[in-house]
Amino acid sequence: MNGSSSAEGRVEVYFQGEWGTVCDDLFDIQDATVICHQLGFPSALRAVSAATEFSMGSGAILLDDLECSGDESTLADCSHARWSNCEHSEDVGVVCSTSATAAPEVSGIPDGRVRLVDGSSSSEGRVEVFYQGNWGTVCDDAFDIQDATVICHQLGFPSAVGVVSAFSEFAIGSGPILLDNLGCYGDESTLADCSHTGWTAHDCSHLEDVGVICSTSATVTEGSEMPDGSVRLVGGDSSHEGRVEVYYRGQWGTVCDDLWDIDDATVVCRQLGFPSAIRALSAADEFPVGEGPIFLDDVECSGDESTLADCSHRGWNDNNCGHSEDAGVICSTTTADPEIAGIPDGSVRLVDGSSSSEGRVEVFYQGNWGTVCDDAFDIQDATVICHQLGFPSAVGVVSAVTKFAMGSGPILLDNLGCYGEESTLADCSHAGWTVHNCEHSEDVGVICSSSASAAPEVSGVPDGSVRLEGGSSAHEGRVEVYYRGSWGTVCDDSWDINAASVVCRQLGFTSAEAALNSQEAGFGMGERRILLDEVECSGEESNLYECRYKEDHNCNHSEDAGVVCIVPTSTQGSIVSDNLPAEYGALRLAGGTAPSNGRLEVHYRGQWGTVCNDQWDLQNAQVVCRQLGFGSADPVLYQSKYAGGQGPILMNEVSCTGTETSLISCPRRHWKQHNCTHDDDVGVVCQRPGSVRLVSLGNSPDSEGRLEMFVDGEWLPVCNPGWDMTGANMVCRQLGFSSAINTNIAGVNSNGQGSSIINRVSCTGSEVQLKDCKVEVVQGSSCHDASAGSDVIVQCLKHRSDGDVKLAGSEPLFKGEVQILLEGVWGAVCDTDWQLSDGEVVCRQLGYSGAKSVYQSQNPRDFGNEDSAFPTLRQPMCSGMESKIMSCKNSGWSQDDKCEKGRSGVECNQQKGLLISTKQGQGLANGLMITVIAIPAASVLFIIVIIILIIKVRGQRTRTQSHQMTISPSQPPCQCSKDRPDNASDDNCYAAVGGPMGGPMAESTIDMFNPVYETSLNWPRL
Repeated sequence: MNGSSSAEGRVEVYFQGEWGTVCDDLFDIQDATVICHQLGFPSALRAVSAATEFSMGSGAILLDDLECSGDESTLADCSHARWSNCEHSEDVGVVCSTSATAAPEVSGIPDGRVRLVDGSSSSEGRVEVFYQGNWGTVCDDAFDIQDATVICHQLGFPSAVGVVSAFSEFAIGSGPILLDNLGCYGDESTLADCSHTGWTAHDCSHLEDVGVICSTSATVTEGSEMPDGSVRLVGGDSSHEGRVEVYYRGQWGTVCDDLWDIDDATVVCRQLGFPSAIRALSAADEFPVGEGPIFLDDVECSGDESTLADCSHRGWNDNNCGHSEDAGVICSTTTADPEIAGIPDGSVRLVDGSSSSEGRVEVFYQGNWGTVCDDAFDIQDATVICHQLGFPSAVGVVSAVTKFAMGSGPILLDNLGCYGEESTLADCSHAGWTVHNCEHSEDVGVICSSSASAAPEVSGVPDGSVRLEGGSSAHEGRVEVYYRGSWGTVCDDSWDINAASVVCRQLGFTSAEAALNSQEAGFGMGERRILLDEVECSGEESNLYECRYKEDHNCNHSEDAGVVCIVPTSTQGSIVSDNLPAEYGALRLAGGTAPSNGRLEVHYRGQWGTVCNDQWDLQNAQVVCRQLGFGSADPVLYQSKYAGGQGPILMNEVSCTGTETSLISCPRRHWKQHNCTHDDDVGVVCQRPGSVRLVSLGNSPDSEGRLEMFVDGEWLPVCNPGWDMTGANMVCRQLGFSSAINTNIAGVNSNGQGSSIINRVSCTGSEVQLKDCKVEVVQGSSCHDASAGSDVIVQCLKHRSDGDVKLAGSEPLFKGEVQILLEGVWGAVCDTDWQLSDGEVVCRQLGYSGAKSVYQSQNPRDFGNEDSAFPTLRQPMCSGMESKIMSCKNSGWSQDDKCEKGRSGVECNQQKGLLISTKQGQGLANGLMITVIAIPAASVLFIIVIIILIIKVRGQRTRTQSHQMTISPSQPPCQCSKDRPDNASDDNCYAAVGGPMGGPMAESTIDMFNPVYETSLNWPRL
C-alpha cells in the first residue's frame, strides 16, 4: 500500500474479513522475501519502515514477531507471536525486485556492479558496489574469502588473496553502506547473487568497510615482505587445510600442538579469510611434518582474536616440541557449508519416530547424513534442533536406542554446547565434525512440541510463564507473567478463583485456595508493566494466556492480582507435579517418604536437575523448605542422602543467607558448573506438622529413641499416659521401619526446653499415621513437670530377616514348634489361645498349602537352655489371610517370657503350596530350604473352603491387648554416632525422621523406607 509502484509499499495481510498491518519487530529480509514471492516477485530488495518510506496504516495490527526462513509459501506459514505490543508507527514495508536478473540500470551502470577503490593497484582496494544510482561500501560483518572470491571473479581476477579492513589498509568510504552480512559460496556470478541482509540494511559504520586483495595470476606467489604473525596452511589437499605455519623475522615456522584446540584453529582460519574451523589436529596425523624452526607452543586462544600472534603463548622460539607435534587445521570454506545434492551442510532431520516431531537426530555434512552423540546433550541442544525444523520448542531428550532405533553411518557431532538461541545446530560449539568417542548406542533422540502453545523462549523463560512474588512461601504471592523479555503484573479486574486456579496449576500446585488483591494480601505492588487485565478463565485452561483477557488496561499497581495456592500433601515425592509445566527455578523433593523430604531438584530451561552438596548448609535448606511451603528445615538433617538422581547437576556451591525467598536468588556458581557426581546430590528434610522423630538416648540403638512430634512449628515430647504398642507400631512404620519391638522400656524424662508437651495420644488402631490419632497438647516444659508421666520411648525392628519362621523339634520337617527370628536370635511364639488360623499363616509362610493341626508344645524346656534369654512373640491373633505371622495382631515382644504355659506348634499339610519357603529345621539353630511344588486345582478349592470357615470362626474370637503390626522389609536407619554433624550433641541426634503419609496403604503394597539413611548401615548376615 502507498508505494510508488506495485513492487513496494506498506505490508498488509487479510484475516477474518479485514486487512491489517504487520509490526516490524524481528522483521527482516527473509520475511520480506516470503511476501515478495507470495506476490509473484522473484525476490526482496529491502525490508523498511512503512512510516519512514510510505505511510502508517490504520485498523488492526494482525501480525508481530514474524520469523520466516524464506522458504515458506505464504506469510501465514511463518512463526509469529500470539500477542502484539506495537503501534502503527512500527508498520513494516517491503521493496520487491521486479526482475530475476540484475536490477534496472541507472546512468548506464547496472545495480550490483563492484569496484575496488584507493588501493595501490586495480587488484586491491576498498570494496564498493553500485545500487540505485549510488556507489556504496560493504560492511565486513561475516565477510570472508568466499565473498572476496566472488568480487575478484566479477572483476576478472582469477582468485582472492586476502580480506582486509579498508580502514587499516586503504581508506574508509563515504556515502551509503549498501550490503552487510554477505554469505557467498564462492561460485556466484556477481556479488548481488549472494545472500545478504538486504540492500542498505546494516548495523555498521564506515570503520567496518571491507577491503579485498585479488590475485593477478592463476598461481599465487608469496610476497617478499610478509608481516610477522602471518599464517599459512601447508601440505593439505586444498587451500583450507594443512599444517599451520607462521611467519616471523623473515622465515616460516611451525606451531606445536600442545594445548592446540578448536579455538586456536578458528583464529587461524579466520585470519586466512575462512569463516571458521572444522577441526584442530596434529599435522603428523594427516599432513607432512614441517621443517625449520618451531615458533609457537602452548597457544591458548579464546577464539575472538584477530591473529594467532594475539593469542597467549610461551613466546617466540620457546618450545619443548619436535616436528611430530606440529599443529594442523581444517577450515570451513563457507558460512553456510556447501550444498551437496541440494542439501546444505548442517541440515538436521528426525528419523524413525512415530511422527515428524520426534526421532533420532541426524545432521548432514559433506554428502552424508550422520548421527549425534548424546554426550553433554541437553534440552538447549534439542531446542535448537526443534527450532531449526520449525517446531516451537523441545519437549524431551531421549536415547535413540531406547525410544527409536540406532543409526548407521558416521557419527558427526559430539559434546554439543548450545545456548538454545542459535539458528542452526552447526552454530553451536562442538568437538569438531566427525570428532567423537561414541558408538551408535549413544545416538541421541529428540521430541519436539508440535504446538505453538509453548511460546518461544526468551532468555530461557517462555512467554506466558507465571511466577508468584512477595509471598512468604512459594505457594502464594503477587501474580506476574513473562512476556517479551520481562515480567509484568496482572490487574485484578474480574480476577477470581478460576483464574487463580489456572495460575496455581501452571506452577505445579493442585489448585488455588484464594484469589486476592496483592497489596491487601501483603504481597506488595509490582513495578513493571501491567500486561493483562480483565482475565476471565473457565478454570480448565493449562496456561493463563489461554484465558480471555485485555492487553489494554485502566489499572495501577494497587490493583495487582495475587493468589494463594493449595500445597499438595500426597506422598508422590514431589511438591511440583511432573505432569504440569514448571516455573523457571521451581523446586521439588524427589525419592523421599513424604513431600517434605527427598532429593532436591531444581527446574531450569525445560528440565529438572539436582543440586551438588558442596558448601551446603542449614541456611540453604531453610530457603528450600520455605520456597516449598514448609515451615523450616530440620536442624540436623538439612543435608541428607537420597539415591536415584539423574539428568544434569544444575547448581553447585549455593551460599544462601537464609533470608532469600527462592533458591535461585542465592549466590552460587553458574548453571551446570560443577565438579560433582550424582553421589554428591543433596537431599533436604523439611519439618511439617505431624512429622515424628526418635531422639537418640546416648548409646541406644539407631532404631530406638525418645519420641517427638512436630506441632505448630516446634518439636514436642510425647508423654506416656495411655501409650501402648498401637502407637509405637504406627510411629515405626511412619519412620520407614517394619514395626515396633517394644515401647516404654524405662521411664525417661527429657530436659525442659519448650513451653508445651503432648500429654496424651489416643489411637484406635485404624490410623495410618500418628497425627491421625487424638493428640492432646498442654502447657509444660517436660512430661515430668506437667505431671504427665515420663517420655515415650520406642524401639523399632530394623533387620530385614526379622519375622522369618521355622519349625523346630524332633518332629518331621512339616511339624514342630514355631520359632521366629528377631535381631539374629531365634525365639518362640507364646499363645494361650493358639488356633488353626494362626497355624495356617505360619505354614503358608513356610511354603506349605496350609495347616493340618495346631498344638501347645508339652515340653518347652527341651528346646534350648531354660536360663538363656530369647525373644518371644506374644498372643498373635490371625484371620488366616495374612502372609506372615508378624502381620497378625499381637501383644508385642518380650525378652523375659519363657512361655511356661506352652509354646505354639503346628503340623502343616505335607503338600507344598505356591509360596516360596523359608528356613526350616531341627533345634534352635538348624534349617534347610523346602522345595516349592504346585498343588492340584482340587486342593486349592478345598483350602479356599477351609479358609472361609476359619474366618467365620475367628470372627467370634476376642482377645485383650491386641495391636496391629504390619511388617514389611525395612531399609536401614542411620547410626547417630556416625552420621551426625560435628556440632550436634546426642540430645539432638535423631535416630530417624519421617513425615505424614497420605491415605491408608494395603499391606501388600507397603514398601516404606527411610532413604535419608539408606546407605549408612551394613546389615548383619544371619
